[in-house]
Amino acid sequence: MVDDEPHLRRALAVILGNAGFAVRAVGDAEGALAECAARPPDLVLLDLMLPDRRGPALCSELRRICDRPIVVLSGLDAEREKVEALQRGADDYVTKPFSSAELVARLNAVLRRALPEPERVVSVGPVEIDLGRHRLLKHGRLVHLTRTEWRLIEELARVPGALVLHEDLLRAIWGARSREQGHLLRVHIARLRAKLEEDPQRPRVVVNEPGLGYRLGID
Repeated sequence: MVDDEPHLRRALAVILGNAGFAVRAVGDAEGALAECAARPPDLVLLDLMLPDRRGPALCSELRRICDRPIVVLSGLDAEREKVEALQRGADDYVTKPFSSAELVARLNAVLRRALPEPERVVSVGPVEIDLGRHRLLKHGRLVHLTRTEWRLIEELARVPGALVLHEDLLRAIWGARSREQGHLLRVHIARLRAKLEEDPQRPRVVVNEPGLGYRLGID
């Protein structure tokens, strides 16, 4: 997130954190270029009115070092610069003032278009997780999951076999309140195992890595 207004950076960090985003914020163009070169983000949220660079010019510079999506924040009086930013490589824009829901929806839409699609169907023993249809089968039979249970198994299925840290699961499901929800994570994992495992005491589908997180038991 690139914005020179500290109060807006703080507000956006709360809004986006509640929506499950991990946010790094800078206040000027030089900071944005340094961050993107050192640790390319999944997406850049860019205010057009910066103290050290015009927003459209920064779009061009970012495009040379980073191929990630750029969403610009535009004031109502910045129509010309907004259009120029889109011509120079921005993927979308949000006009100030904006609603939290609109901002989050636009960022998610841009990310869906830009990030690789996860494997659509993931199989773990007798369990088949269909990410495209949002359903789970065990031995060919549909298993009813609660919304939270589905979000948990979906997070694991997006990276089959890879470890997903406790904090990342907590943030994805409960957002900014994640530190308060550690016990709920354990409860929901136990309920998932009761539905998915042949022997919940010896889990092979949702596997625990003690002290770290969980993964799908892909060989």
